[in-house]
Amino acid sequence: MQCFVEVNTFKKQNALKRKFSIPECKVALDTLSKRLFDLSLVNEVNHKTLWHNGVEEYSIKSNDGEHQGTIFFDLYKRSGKNPQPSLYTIQSGTLEQDPIVALICNFDENQLLELKDIQLLFHEYGHALHAILGRTKYQHVSGTRCPTDFAEIPSVLF
Repeated sequence: MQCFVEVNTFKKQNALKRKFSIPECKVALDTLSKRLFDLSLVNEVNHKTLWHNGVEEYSIKSNDGEHQGTIFFDLYKRSGKNPQPSLYTIQSGTLEQDPIVALICNFDENQLLELKDIQLLFHEYGHALHAILGRTKYQHVSGTRCPTDFAEIPSVLF
């Protein structure tokens, strides 16, 4: 509870004036994933054809190196792209298949992120982790395919 109070006090004082690059934020996402869930965010450098050349593929791996799921980061603005930040499930995670999700934001290329942008990125990443860690026997109830209130809890906490 003390941490929550300190974070809220910190926000109210608007103490975070420094802006962060997207690569710095991805390092922070990886660090938090390791500390909280023993998961690593691993950039998959490959030559796959994705829907846009600005999209990056990352694997989520457990601390023993086992693949848990895939996240496609589609973070930059472009013509014709939906402007709504969101998380899309491409393939649900079940006991038999790994989940694949797309994390969508609309930042400018080389933009330095302010606190509100960082909170948005981490919020959507919370949805991604929920989708990856929420495996079930049946795909129609896995990950974020649940009542809205329950889908928002992990992303708000993250």
